[in-house]
Amino acid sequence: MRIGLKRLFRRLVLPAAGVWLCFALAPVSAAVVLQMGVAELSEKAESVLHGRVVASRSEWTADGKSIVTHVTVEVLDNMKGSAPQQVTLTFTGGTVDGVSLTLSGLRMPSLGDEGIYFIEGMNRGLDCPILGWNQGHFRIRNEGGERRVFTADGRAVTGLDPSVPQTTRQFSEEIARGVRTAEDAPRALGVGDFKNQMRGMMGGVR
Repeated sequence: MRIGLKRLFRRLVLPAAGVWLCFALAPVSAAVVLQMGVAELSEKAESVLHGRVVASRSEWTADGKSIVTHVTVEVLDNMKGSAPQQVTLTFTGGTVDGVSLTLSGLRMPSLGDEGIYFIEGMNRGLDCPILGWNQGHFRIRNEGGERRVFTADGRAVTGLDPSVPQTTRQFSEEIARGVRTAEDAPRALGVGDFKNQMRGMMGGVR
């Protein structure tokens, strides 16, 4: 007999007044994400957005078996595609009523984050709507008095090279092939330079 996560959590709540059992759920499945080239990201993305997260809400799915998080992004610039002023990206995972569900390796944008997002699809029921998971997720933060671009795991993006060849098909290591990085944050590209390089790669496609 299959029990929804919500019902299972309720069964595990201790009866003593004021005592609650909170736990983190292990990933329900291991995702296999292959490394993509930076040119492949720009080509296959349904849309490429520069935006800021203005709302984030987690909830149980209707069947009570999983948790999803709805991330609302204010679109500051449509680099590719024609997204409306705000879009909502839905990810598997989140925390509700003290219960956390995570997918190993997935870094969801948080409230207040600014970034550039390569969207695979907004209404396809994907565990992660960002193409290549973390590969298509670039964070923007202030560094040295300038807004600069970083990978999802915080490495400074110093350049984009779509000519880097694919030697063997391998699993993703957080960043797309051809994204040059450095540990030194002040070396990160400014937002304008990053977007110019990306638009040059896309041939000005919008």
